[in-house]
Amino acid sequence: MTESLEKRVEEVERRLLALEELGRGPPATTPKPAVPSPREFLQDKTPMTNNDKALAAGYYIEILTGKEFFGLNDLESFFNQAKEANPRNPSLPPFLNVKNGYFREVGEKDDGGRGKTRWALTNSGIARVEHGFKKGGSE
Repeated sequence: MTESLEKRVEEVERRLLALEELGRGPPATTPKPAVPSPREFLQDKTPMTNNDKALAAGYYIEILTGKEFFGLNDLESFFNQAKEANPRNPSLPPFLNVKNGYFREVGEKDDGGRGKTRWALTNSGIARVEHGFKKGGSE
């Protein structure tokens, strides 16, 4: 009888542990902060020039949405979502951001067919967006 009682106690303990594990659920995680919309992001950063707007767009695309790099189509999509006018010459702001050291070219992989150059932010570009756009911008 004691052997049977020990087996039953062991079985109850095993089941109790299993139930406790179920009650714990997945480990708690820190919720990710919500990504602002492109419009909210531009309003917060207040870039003044087309170059600064393109830099802010690159930051949003790369840092906030996690893309490794971006092209003209990505920048155009950002401006459309932000309800901003696209620059008249859309390739000029990225070119000037490369010249100013805020973007770096990373390859010819844009599958959109136009503007095949792709860019990524440099540390200087990230810092410029994070520390705010000041007078004497990059245009």
